[in-house]
Amino acid sequence: MGNRVVDWRVVDESNITLDNIMTKHDLICASKLMISSFSMSYYAGYAGGSLILPALCDKKGRKKFLAGAIICHGLASLLVMALPKGYVNGVIAMFFFIGCCSSIRTSSTMCLMYDSSPKRYHGIMNSIFFVV
Repeated sequence: MGNRVVDWRVVDESNITLDNIMTKHDLICASKLMISSFSMSYYAGYAGGSLILPALCDKKGRKKFLAGAIICHGLASLLVMALPKGYVNGVIAMFFFIGCCSSIRTSSTMCLMYDSSPKRYHGIMNSIFFVV
């Protein structure tokens, strides 16, 4: 086999967009912890939000929280795209916030789906929710 040199190159002539978080914030040579911190912060936000927010949604109203979570999720996603180069910690914080919004969306959507369906379909609705 011999000595192989692993090399990567960005082909500018391709029609594929390369404007992603890795290239925008110069994270190609970043540590594995820094690269994985985006998904870790999302799931930490989802887990933390799942502990507190569903109970709060039950007390204050699921529909209001669901509408607010959808709007906040969209705005946070736009903000992640709009943050200038070098604001990696801001992007990580936005991923945490998006994870919290996702926990509200998941729990509220499932409860609202159960509430709006006839009782005989509750088992089927549960299966459809997790398959889709």
